[in-house]
Amino acid sequence: MVGRMAKIAGMSLGYALYTAVVTAVLLWYLFPASTVRDWLRFRLHKAVPGVEWKIGSLGLALPGRLEMRNVRLNSSKQPKTELLALNRVALGPDIAGLIQERKMRGLVHLTLASGSIDSLLSADVPGSLDVEGQVQDVRVEELQGVQAVLGRKISGTLSGTFRGRVDLQDPGKSMIRADLLLAQGELTFRKPVLGLDRLPFARLGTSLSTKRKQFRLEKGSVGSRLLQGEFHGTIIPGSDLAGSAIRVEGVVRPRPELFARLGSSRMVRFVRSRLRKGALAFSVSGSLAEPGILFPDLAGAMGENLPGEDQ
Repeated sequence: MVGRMAKIAGMSLGYALYTAVVTAVLLWYLFPASTVRDWLRFRLHKAVPGVEWKIGSLGLALPGRLEMRNVRLNSSKQPKTELLALNRVALGPDIAGLIQERKMRGLVHLTLASGSIDSLLSADVPGSLDVEGQVQDVRVEELQGVQAVLGRKISGTLSGTFRGRVDLQDPGKSMIRADLLLAQGELTFRKPVLGLDRLPFARLGTSLSTKRKQFRLEKGSVGSRLLQGEFHGTIIPGSDLAGSAIRVEGVVRPRPELFARLGSSRMVRFVRSRLRKGALAFSVSGSLAEPGILFPDLAGAMGENLPGEDQ
């Protein structure tokens, strides 16, 4: 009797597995990719009006994921301007979390610029979306669209973590906090700053949070063989990335290697004489594409030989 029941159970299980496999194969081949792609583009454009979304291909992937490849984000005002290129976007349920915590959450995996961004989404509060995740090894020099908009070259490996709550009714009320680090990179200037046309750095990090439709930069730090510094400030989003306003204040502490770059002994003596506890105050203001850099203690005192402004 027991053997017969086991045989029946085995046959039932085998039939169920067979049915599941056949169903999965049918879904794979019958999946209306073009229809879903058009619907996604419509929803994404509605959520972010200033961006035009282009999805190269779309399909199903195991286990139960929706996968998009060659996704391009272009400016709606300048369709030929590519803002961001995503190699792959995968959306699916958090099966492990469902089994362990009995909680339904979504997973989003992005691959871009030789790195990745992973997010965990949940809708615990009506009208909002809780998000947490991490950024891993994104090479910012490969984000050519962002660099083209900003009009300067930036390199380095970006990593970090983020979490917060997105208000689906009013995105301006969303609360997000991120701790980001750009390592082993370089920032170029349009005009020399402290005698430098570029700043190589070992680390450039900050804590970023949203408040009243602004991004707050806190606990910012930069470490380089030329200088060390701390900063804080705000970024106010504009109609596009380049037009967003930035205001930052901080101090830099020149190292011997920086004084060696200045060359002129008279200039070195002057800069040293203006240091306060080994540091120089500075401020940055303007748009992200055209920021102005000012060293109040140096401005005007050395003419054009030691720039106190720009970029």
